[in-house]
Amino acid sequence: MNQDMGSDNAKLYRLFLESFDYRDGDLYWKERPLSHFKTQNSMNIFNARFAGQKAGHISNNGYEMIAISGKRILTHRIIFFICNGFLPDLIDHIDGNRLNNRIENLRVCSLSQNQHNSKTPKHNTSGVKGGSFRKGRNKFQVHIKVHGERKYLGTFKTIEEATAVRIEAANKYHGEFVNHG
Repeated sequence: MNQDMGSDNAKLYRLFLESFDYRDGDLYWKERPLSHFKTQNSMNIFNARFAGQKAGHISNNGYEMIAISGKRILTHRIIFFICNGFLPDLIDHIDGNRLNNRIENLRVCSLSQNQHNSKTPKHNTSGVKGGSFRKGRNKFQVHIKVHGERKYLGTFKTIEEATAVRIEAANKYHGEFVNHG
């Protein structure tokens, strides 16, 4: 986790504080100072067009993103940094909604915890997260990842049995980061 306020972080923090107002999960452009621009004219144009406007756009992967100082940064990372004063390696959306950037919906996580909180993949055909249908056996097989390792949970006659076992295991191993959907 990158928690120190080194000079790079201090510059970034100042840039974010000078550039954005945070309101209920969204960032709005402030009137930005001349130090953010190469010319007075570019500052005037930017501030006339964007000051007071909601910042960001939705990227191809479904996250809101903001372009500032020649870089594209995920909005939830800026919000977390503004509200907490540090930028962790990973941030999890508690409710799984990539566009819900309210600070109370953001938390520090490990890669493993972030994956636990993911939704069932769209390509999943069994309907059970971590599950698959074994045609040859005419049964449902389920597994779960624990600390990056795949753990076999068994093969079951019905989808209901498979789902119940997977939910019990996810509750046990994934704790507050569990996501059954």
